[in-house]
Amino acid sequence: MEQFTKEIDRARRHQFPFSILFFDADHFKRVNDTYGHGAGDAVLCEIGERASRCLRSGDTLGPFWR
Repeated sequence: MEQFTKEIDRARRHQFPFSILFFDADHFKRVNDTYGHGAGDAVLCEIGERASRCLRSGDTLGPFWR
């Protein structure tokens, strides 16, 4: 939440648009149930790595849990 607040403040200060993208890994529970939480953690890391390669250098990537 701290980084989120900083990004909103930065967008306001520079009058830049601000966007948030949420995505959901389909059937992720099945990965944990079938292969265990260690494998699930590895999948989440890979998703994060792939997502980060699509961002610009000043963009922020972070987790969101319900």
